Amino acid sequence: MWSIRPFQNTDTLRLSKIWEAHHRAYGSGELCTPVVLDQCVLSKPYFRYEDLQVAEERGSGECRGWIQFGVNPRAKGLGVGHGIVHRLCVAPGPEESEVAAALLLTARKSFQAQGVTQICGLGAFTDSLFYQGISDGDGMLGVSALDDRLVGWMRMAGYEPYSATESREVSIARFRPPMDRNQMAIHRASTVSRILGQERDDWWENVIFGHCERVVYQVVTRLPGLAPLELTCWFPELALPGIDPNIVRFLLPKISNDEMLIEQWIYMLGECLRHLQQDRKHLARTVVDPQDAVHLRILQRLGFKTQSHGMLMRSVIT
Repeated sequence: MWSIRPFQNTDTLRLSKIWEAHHRAYGSGELCTPVVLDQCVLSKPYFRYEDLQVAEERGSGECRGWIQFGVNPRAKGLGVGHGIVHRLCVAPGPEESEVAAALLLTARKSFQAQGVTQICGLGAFTDSLFYQGISDGDGMLGVSALDDRLVGWMRMAGYEPYSATESREVSIARFRPPMDRNQMAIHRASTVSRILGQERDDWWENVIFGHCERVVYQVVTRLPGLAPLELTCWFPELALPGIDPNIVRFLLPKISNDEMLIEQWIYMLGECLRHLQQDRKHLARTVVDPQDAVHLRILQRLGFKTQSHGMLMRSVIT
């Protein structure tokens, strides 16, 4: 039999092994090494032991699964009253569904005690606090559509999909910016700046992305009616073993369906990719709502292809 207990400092290696076993079960080769867990998750100043619960086999002490959850006190997209399940990993086995159910119930009871009325998972898109840039666990894709085990466990626990997600990527090495009359006009009238992200004074954001290198790109266009655009890209630090630092991530803001604004964003992203090409990065990846026609149009124009599908799931506490 097994029991649920809070995280202990000696658990890091076991959590990493469970992560690997869980992902292998649905064909994903993504890893999260003990060093990555230590530096990107456990060392965050807002990490709480009681928000990472472990299912442990009684007697042998073998780890069967774990769940991490919590509340973002500065959430903007969800609102501060929402709970977030950051990650749920369970090793394949005959009792995997029971272990997953117990871990999800533990999270629900903790949220209920805090007065939280809604829970989102996995992650919460822009409000995610952990795993930024780490495999598919960074909270942007949500639950991968390929992870049937996880989808089933969350549905049984009362979670329902509320927002579809789609991960798109492009090869930076083979990228060629689109050029037509509109793009040439913007190019002649624009100035592109590159700013190190560490210069930002938002402490909270700096802590969340503390294990990542961030670069801010800004495009100022002299054409009438076009305001300056800014985009932040991030990628894991080179010193983190087990994570590819050559995969660059970014998120597109909401963009109105204005023809010249769309052309400006196409130019903006094209210039970002050209700069990243000089830095010898391999892939650029972003997650969008597959119903957002403007985002899809911009990404298709730049050659972004669909990499995977997912969903953000939500449960109401009654």
